[in-house]
Amino acid sequence: MSKLESISRYSLIVNRLQNRPSTFKEILTYLEKESEFQERDFSVSKRTFQRDIREIFELFKIDITFNQSLKKYEISANENNTNVNRLLETFDLFNALNLSERMQEYVQFEIRKPQGTEHIQNIVKSIQKRKQIQFNYQKFWEDEISLRTTEPYLLKEFRNRWYLVAKDLKDNTIKTFGLDRLSNLEALTKTYTYPEKDIIKNKFKYSFGVITPSKKPLEKIILSFQPDQAKYIKTLPLHDSQKIDSETKDACVFSFQLHPTYDFIQEILSFGETVTILSPQTLIEEVKKIYSESLEKYT
Repeated sequence: MSKLESISRYSLIVNRLQNRPSTFKEILTYLEKESEFQERDFSVSKRTFQRDIREIFELFKIDITFNQSLKKYEISANENNTNVNRLLETFDLFNALNLSERMQEYVQFEIRKPQGTEHIQNIVKSIQKRKQIQFNYQKFWEDEISLRTTEPYLLKEFRNRWYLVAKDLKDNTIKTFGLDRLSNLEALTKTYTYPEKDIIKNKFKYSFGVITPSKKPLEKIILSFQPDQAKYIKTLPLHDSQKIDSETKDACVFSFQLHPTYDFIQEILSFGETVTILSPQTLIEEVKKIYSESLEKYT
């Protein structure tokens, strides 16, 4: 059996246990149904299944254990473990991609350009080994390509794009670089000392996305959403600091502690008439100005 087929089987096992704990017999029945549906052979013996469990943990750090009280297998994972949750999402996507080749009429993905994810492995290794990296970088608003030598500290995802947080040795400033805008990445032999973890951990603590403020003060921002839109905000919070201040049949009021940077203002604007800014007044005036200038273009 090819490695690809093995990984496909791993993803099915994880998918099944993601939905509910199951006995080996229930898992085997599920795999047999998928074998028939996908026209492939995913059936396994009890011994192979135990080996799969070990492989799933070694490869993806997803721990499958046997619950003695239930007499069933289950995924033992902290619900707050972001890495595990993202891996589970990846498994779901992997299965969908496998099927979509033969079911393009029924599965439609967004058309996306490469996002620089081919650099992630080398960057992670360089961070782990504390090695400087060098790459060519081109900003969206500039034609010039510049060579950057950096100390890599962190990889951050935002809006389906990946960013590198690193110290640019040109001016010794910590900056954010979009992975889709860098090329010719090379790991160097020169090592560096990683800064205190709290410095990097807290860099984006009060930011909405990847823009870190230079002048914007930390604010308590209060937004009122219409009920239907509020349901989405509850299930996919805008920021870690999000709290519900009050709720009625007409509106839900949320509060946030963050810097009102450009990307957060753009997010507010995307909600249109379903959101009302209650405070601070400076943010209200800034958004009013944006709407006013936009309206002038159509008058």
